Amino acid sequence: MDNSWFKPNKHGHPTYQGGQEDWETVHGIAKACSSFLVDDEDECVSDLDPSCYNCKYRRWTSRSFTCMK
Repeated sequence: MDNSWFKPNKHGHPTYQGGQEDWETVHGIAKACSSFLVDDEDECVSDLDPSCYNCKYRRWTSRSFTCMK
């Protein structure tokens, strides 16, 4: 995971700083992530594969998402 895009939340989980519509960046991050695991098809939102937005370990926040892996 490219840690420059993530900052820990109050629970210590990395929270993505680029928001919910940074399609190309999270595609690149997911390509380099050894923990990426695609979520159920009905939970996927991005057409780019892979994408952090489609990851089973992604948890949405009001502005972005948190990586639970």
